[in-house]
Amino acid sequence: MFRELTSDEVRDIYNRYMKQDFPPQELKPLKNIERMRERGEYSCYGSFEDGRLKAYAFVAEPRGGGMVLLDYLAAVSDERSAGHGSRMLGFLREDCAGKGGILIEAEDPAFAADEADGRSAAGGSVSTIKMAPETPASAPWCSRQSM
Repeated sequence: MFRELTSDEVRDIYNRYMKQDFPPQELKPLKNIERMRERGEYSCYGSFEDGRLKAYAFVAEPRGGGMVLLDYLAAVSDERSAGHGSRMLGFLREDCAGKGGILIEAEDPAFAADEADGRSAAGGSVSTIKMAPETPASAPWCSRQSM
């Protein structure tokens, strides 16, 4: 089941998972996320099975509309490699239909700081992928640029 997260759930996920899933320099302060949510510029979603969180996604939504930015996406650490992240992307594709697509920035694993966590070292390569709402699931992007 996919649904928007409550404020308490966002705080819990931020403190329990996001601080471990993302490098500190890539993590927005929680107060900024809360402020953007209050202004309607940010949405936070969770994927749940049997009441347990499996994956989460935080999405920035510009005021003027248009394409949204997938800011954070992760599966809970003990649930990785089970397809939860892929299913979350499918949900977001449907949920964001009519918004001009989803902008996704993904780090190139070839520039990982170490093999254990796959996080990008400073100066690593970043790919930008636009996932258009009309693109079939078998081809989830319509353009890709290396930065």
